[in-house]
Amino acid sequence: MKPVTLLVALLAVMALGFAQPSASAVARTQAVQKAKLALEEECRREAAGNWEAWYGQLEPFRAAMLALTERTPQRTKGKRLLELLPDPPLYEDSQQAWYMILPDGLQVARPESRVLKAITTASSWLKRRRVDLIFVPVPKVSEVYPDRLVKQVPPSRIVAPHIRKLIYELLKADVEVLDLLPAFLAARGKSPRPLYYAADPHWTNEAEKIAAQAIAERLKRYPFVQKALKAAPLYRVEPVAFRFNGVQYPELTPEEQRRVGPLLDVPMLKVLDSAGKPFEETDDARAIIIGDSYTHCSRYVLKGTGINALLAKEINQPITNISSGGATLQPFKEIVRDRDEILVAPLVIVWIISNCALTDYPDWQMPQLPEN
Repeated sequence: MKPVTLLVALLAVMALGFAQPSASAVARTQAVQKAKLALEEECRREAAGNWEAWYGQLEPFRAAMLALTERTPQRTKGKRLLELLPDPPLYEDSQQAWYMILPDGLQVARPESRVLKAITTASSWLKRRRVDLIFVPVPKVSEVYPDRLVKQVPPSRIVAPHIRKLIYELLKADVEVLDLLPAFLAARGKSPRPLYYAADPHWTNEAEKIAAQAIAERLKRYPFVQKALKAAPLYRVEPVAFRFNGVQYPELTPEEQRRVGPLLDVPMLKVLDSAGKPFEETDDARAIIIGDSYTHCSRYVLKGTGINALLAKEINQPITNISSGGATLQPFKEIVRDRDEILVAPLVIVWIISNCALTDYPDWQMPQLPEN
């Protein structure tokens, strides 16, 4: 090789080695760092920076929640529906709130935690394929409105420090996490409607709008979203009202059904495409939402509504949804199985899952992932 040719080749290699990260990569790093610092400050504010002490401070809350659960009678299907007062009340299955009163909740944030390992492994595996993952844990109704259940609630209303610690450990492992709890706690006093259904375990359109806007802000760092936002709008919204009783409604007594009545007519935003048809997910979008029923519940309530539709409107992009009922790794396993068809272009995957799933149970056991 001629000296000049060799010099050019060496300079090319050096340029690759010292290439500047993209603007989207820089923005991602900044988002992770900002969220990590916010949680460190939160822990300092609540317990002088001591996570164990913070968890210990919430023992009166957990004891009160356990006592409430034990004195709440079982319904016809064996469920215990916790009542969030005052009227009109909200009802939550006690099993959905159990993640907040675990005797050793901090185990979920320890290095051996299957939850922590699974999410960090998924993020790293995708990163090697130049696919970004944004993990979005969704707090349950009892985590956002704890003072409507028991009195032993701190002024901050933050009652699950073990979940906060899990988020912190994920961020330390360079997993991007979109923390919805601060926005939900702020919105609960401002929103004219509850963020959750009265007799159903899922979030309402009010909460979905907050989440969609927050996710969209993260996605706007990507060139393909920036380009789409400069184009003609693909979608428009139409305010609608829809009566939705919820899956727990049949478990309520006639008097309880009367009391929740004012919350059953639910205002929603229906997203329509340019032809006026309700939004539908596609199979080949560059923004993919995976997760549990929180990602698809609303579209079964009313077609064209829900987090997928709202996010599509926010970023002017189609959305692909890969989800399952209940919290499992199945959606991620489907991506791994079909990786040659799905992971073919610059993508971002948004993993939405309810916090009640963030306990260290066997379904979080990550299988061996392929190298290629």
